Amino acid sequence: MARRFPARAKAAASLAAAVLLAACAVQLVTPYDEVIDDGLMSFNQDFLQFMARIEENVPSEDASYASNTSFYNAQQAAIGTLVQRARASDPDGACASTSLTRDAVQRVDSIVLPDAAKADQPPPAGSCTAILLTYIQDQLTDTACFHQAIYGQTSTSCEGLGFTPAIAQSLQNAPRATKQTLLGQVESAVTASVTAAMTFELAKKQDGN
Repeated sequence: MARRFPARAKAAASLAAAVLLAACAVQLVTPYDEVIDDGLMSFNQDFLQFMARIEENVPSEDASYASNTSFYNAQQAAIGTLVQRARASDPDGACASTSLTRDAVQRVDSIVLPDAAKADQPPPAGSCTAILLTYIQDQLTDTACFHQAIYGQTSTSCEGLGFTPAIAQSLQNAPRATKQTLLGQVESAVTASVTAAMTFELAKKQDGN
C-alpha cells in the first residue's frame, strides 16, 4: 500500500534539526553520544518494520495490539533508557529552543483524535536531546493507545490520554483503508521525530571533529 505522509510530518525533522543546529553552533548542548545515536537508529529500523507489518495486516488478529505487546514493552524500555542516559549526562541541562522543538514534533493524538478529546501534556524539561527523546517516548505511548483503539480496546492510562471507549469503538468501526492511512501518518510523525534527534546527534559529532 502506498503510504501518505502529511507535509507537516515531513518538515518536522528538518525544522527541529535546523533549530538545534543553531544551538549546537553556540555550544549550548551536550557532546555527541554514540550510544544514543545507535539506539535511535535501532529504534527507527524496528519501528518502521513493525508499522509496515501492522499496516499490511490490519485488522487481522496477528496485527492486533494484544498480539504485539512485547514490541511496545521492548521499545518503551529502549527509549526510556536513552532518556535516562540523556538526563544523567546533563542533569541540569536546559534547551534554548524548547518551544521550537515542541512545535517541530507532531503529536500522535493530533492525527488520530478529535480536538475535543486531546489531553494536555506538560512539556518535558532538560537538554534538547532529553526533550526530543521524551517526545519520541510520548509518541510511542500514544501509538500503543491508538493501536489498541483500532481494535476497540483502551485502558485506564490510554483513557487519560483521550482514547475513550467511545473513540475506540469509532476507530474499530472505521474502514480498513482509513486505519491504514492513519497508521501511515502515525509512522511518519514518529520517524520524523527520530530523524530530527539523529540529525541533532550527528551534528554534534561533526561539530566536535
